[in-house]
Amino acid sequence: MMPAAYAAGSPSNTTSAFDGTYTGGTIQNIGKGKQLDVSGEIAPMYCPNYGTVPPVTIHNGLAQFHALNLYTFQGYVTPQGRLKMDSGKGQTIEGQINDQGVLRGRGLVL
Repeated sequence: MMPAAYAAGSPSNTTSAFDGTYTGGTIQNIGKGKQLDVSGEIAPMYCPNYGTVPPVTIHNGLAQFHALNLYTFQGYVTPQGRLKMDSGKGQTIEGQINDQGVLRGRGLVL
């Protein structure tokens, strides 16, 4: 896996302690009415639930996953298990890997 120019985080502040493949997550919109208000727009943008998340792979501290056949998110895991991934197109995901090896995160679409 090669880091993209847009990979969030720092290759000098990472660890391989969390390397592996994380599976079994879901993507769920927790916004009121399943919508996101878009600044300057007349109509809100709707964000559906997508079900199962594609696997998140971490290799040498670099995390990556592909979403909706449109985006490849990448970012580095800190030694504390914090993770921020960027799509290079305005979408970001921030999360934490806990001491049981569970990755939890949330995304933001800009």
